[in-house]
Amino acid sequence: MERPFRDVKERFLVECDALGPPASIDELNARATQWVASRVHGRVHRSTGVAPAERLETEKRFLAGLPRSRFDTAYVEPRRVHVAIPLIEWRGVRYSVPAEALGQRVECRQRLGEHVLEVRWAGQLVARHPVAASGADDVWDQNHRDSAVAAALAGRRGHLRVVGDTPPVEMPAPAAKPLDVGAEFAVAPIDLAARYTLDAEEEAR
Repeated sequence: MERPFRDVKERFLVECDALGPPASIDELNARATQWVASRVHGRVHRSTGVAPAERLETEKRFLAGLPRSRFDTAYVEPRRVHVAIPLIEWRGVRYSVPAEALGQRVECRQRLGEHVLEVRWAGQLVARHPVAASGADDVWDQNHRDSAVAAALAGRRGHLRVVGDTPPVEMPAPAAKPLDVGAEFAVAPIDLAARYTLDAEEEAR
């Protein structure tokens, strides 16, 4: 049946309105079953020249059963892991992966209606995170963080550097040095009374 919603809206519901509203769901289903049998499956189709019910009997032997596994409706997108820190971006938030995947291409998957992000690398599940709201802080798996720090400290990855847990180095303040203006340099004292008088005259102007 082609365009089922349009046919139901423009034909079946119009006929229901003409006959009056059904008294129950069972009556509505009975009307729908009778309408499909007589007005859809039993009516000659303009393209094939035969009724859909008759056409179905001809095509049955060519039809295969539905697959046992359900259709995968998950959102699946590839991502490239950052080359310096083991993070990937998903829906405006960064999520951690193992440090060994730096710079590698991974597959991100979020099932429809679920709030869990799965990350696969070379077909293996390497990360699983609860999905955070867009704009949230980086989401880390503690094992990923520990392995990244260990790799940076061991120097196995030249581009990994530990910056967050290293205490800042306090530089000593330079010693104050008195200004030497010379023995013959004299500074005249400031006449504050004259200064205030000039300011008052300028304001009067």
